[in-house]
Amino acid sequence: MAPLFRGSDHALKVGDAALNLNFHLVWVIE
Repeated sequence: MAPLFRGSDHALKVGDAALNLNFHLVWVIE
């Protein structure tokens, strides 16, 4: 696997985590 590939995968995981946290916060607030 190329480092670029792993970097992209990491970025996707971070993005998913941010979206999940954002959704959770919105759900809790509402």
